[in-house]
Amino acid sequence: MNPRQLIVITGELAATKHSAQQLLAHFDPKTILQAPVHIKQVLGKEYSAVVYRADLGLDPDLLGALGGTIIAGGVLILLCPPFPQWLESTDPFNQRISSWPYQADDLSNYFLQRLTRLLLTSSWVQCFDADEPQPALTPPCALQLAEGYRSKDQLQVLQKLQHSLAEDASVCAVISADRGRGKSALLGQLAKQQCALGLSAVVTAPSRLSAQVVFDHAEGVEGLSFYPVDALCQQQPTADLLLIDEAAAIPSVLLRQLLKLYPYIIFATTVHGYEGTGRGFALRFQHYLDQHYAHWQSFNFTQAIRYADNDPLEQFLFSSLLLNTSPCWVSTEKKILLDDCQVRVLSSADLIADEALLREVFGLLVLAHYQTRPKDLRHLLDGVGVQVLVVQWQNQVVATALVVREGGFDPILAKEIYYGRRRPQGHLVPQSLAVHAGIAEAPLLTTDRIMRIVVHPELQRQGLGGLLLAAIAKQSQADTLSVSYGVSVGLLQFWQQQGYSVVRIGLTRDASSGRHTAIMLRAISSKGRVLLGVSRQRFKYYLPVLLAEPLRDLEPAIVEKIMPKQWDDTTHSALDNKDKQDLLSYTEGCRQYECCLLAVKKLYFDAEKKGALSQLEKRTRQLLVAKIEQSLDWKFIVQQQGFQGKKQVISRFREGVGLLLAISR
Repeated sequence: MNPRQLIVITGELAATKHSAQQLLAHFDPKTILQAPVHIKQVLGKEYSAVVYRADLGLDPDLLGALGGTIIAGGVLILLCPPFPQWLESTDPFNQRISSWPYQADDLSNYFLQRLTRLLLTSSWVQCFDADEPQPALTPPCALQLAEGYRSKDQLQVLQKLQHSLAEDASVCAVISADRGRGKSALLGQLAKQQCALGLSAVVTAPSRLSAQVVFDHAEGVEGLSFYPVDALCQQQPTADLLLIDEAAAIPSVLLRQLLKLYPYIIFATTVHGYEGTGRGFALRFQHYLDQHYAHWQSFNFTQAIRYADNDPLEQFLFSSLLLNTSPCWVSTEKKILLDDCQVRVLSSADLIADEALLREVFGLLVLAHYQTRPKDLRHLLDGVGVQVLVVQWQNQVVATALVVREGGFDPILAKEIYYGRRRPQGHLVPQSLAVHAGIAEAPLLTTDRIMRIVVHPELQRQGLGGLLLAAIAKQSQADTLSVSYGVSVGLLQFWQQQGYSVVRIGLTRDASSGRHTAIMLRAISSKGRVLLGVSRQRFKYYLPVLLAEPLRDLEPAIVEKIMPKQWDDTTHSALDNKDKQDLLSYTEGCRQYECCLLAVKKLYFDAEKKGALSQLEKRTRQLLVAKIEQSLDWKFIVQQQGFQGKKQVISRFREGVGLLLAISR
């Protein structure tokens, strides 16, 4: 196969577009993609050429995805302003990673500085000015699909899986490879053959669109259906075979549930992917398989399909987007002495000046979190208010943490946030405490939120995490430290041991982690101690009624760790000032019922005791009874009482609570 090319054309927009048209004069327009486009539009697609207008904003995730769509002999063309001008201007993509009060032009351009340096120093990349004449390129030959297969890897693995499915009582297999090796196509071929034998198969993936390649290669056979992973875990449809595509982008906790439900299950995962890393998957989930499924099978595809092995475009994108980076190597036989470690605070300038240091830091982040993407590299280098701390041992990065400053809003904006009318970009913890936990003063204070904390997998449980958190606390000038994460017993214990207290549990399971989200605080200033006390009291106050309704599915082991020693019947007590604030922010603002339900219940039961409910119109009274007394789902109430939809019933309920509040006054 002919190698693919990367051509960079710099200059004024009209000139660069004209130059690209000349280069692609002999290409079939149907095989050319004009970017940027939404990343979901290119999944599973193939092009002979992609023209990416970088002046519209360079999205690292999209750039990585586009590289995987180009066939052998094809070309990726970047249209850029002159490099000095590009680096001095504000890239439109910055708006997507900026947080209030910062704007796009407040961010640095370190990511683009590094990218342009790599483009200019590569002996393979072709960079030229739009005014330079260039001969038209020769279009590549279209790829031919032979008997449904494109590589020996596919054929060999398919034969082995067919044999296992026919002979074994249960099958658990993991197929891993870089992008463009035919994993999804193999799943489609396998589903097609098994369904032809009269069996049924279910496909799941991070999204229906990301599984389209599987269905394309299954060619519309009967007996094959798609379920989102959360729906699959809840509904548990009957199937002879479960196929999971892009498994690395699905939380391990959900994958473990599925292992218990289906005896025949095939996982496919990308090793270096823009939608999340497969290396963390390999480390954690496959270790779990080693412990619980002794006979699980592992397959690795190495042969590229759309282009040749060791393709220069793929190698350049891997290197520039750090898709192939890894943590430093350490000996598992050595024990760390914390006195031998050094904690450093790194600036973006430090990272951009030391490629090896950048790779060690990002390698840890990629390994530890399944959702780390190239976009996170850009945020790491250019984000304002993001602080990077590392622990170095023997001159190697063995732990790292990302900390972001949140909060500090003015009183007017803080009130708008509390009422649910404004949602400035970023600031997860202060806004969640205000809108969901009802802590109106939370946005006024500052918090240093620990976005990520990672310890090298070979050096965990030796105190490095505690050392890093102690350094963060020592240098913080915020009112509190905070963390938000998918709660599990182990993580909850860790953060409690570090002096953090639970102040909120998310009411629904997060689609990404499959867990309820916990928010925990540790006070730093005197104002922070007051906020922590109020938040803990509020959490204790609301928890009994939350556990009876939206948090009824919370794991008992977690409930045991967070529940107060004494339970109070809060639903029939008198309304206090905080309850009255909740009622006003609900009836006059945009906060959700579930975030104010205790105050609404107290208002309702007090009105019931005083006989005030009879003053409400019959349909309004029945609506309040259905939701407050019976805890019925909104969708069920819509059907039961003849509303036009969920939006209408929620609006009418809010109006009903407002009427009840007016009567009670």
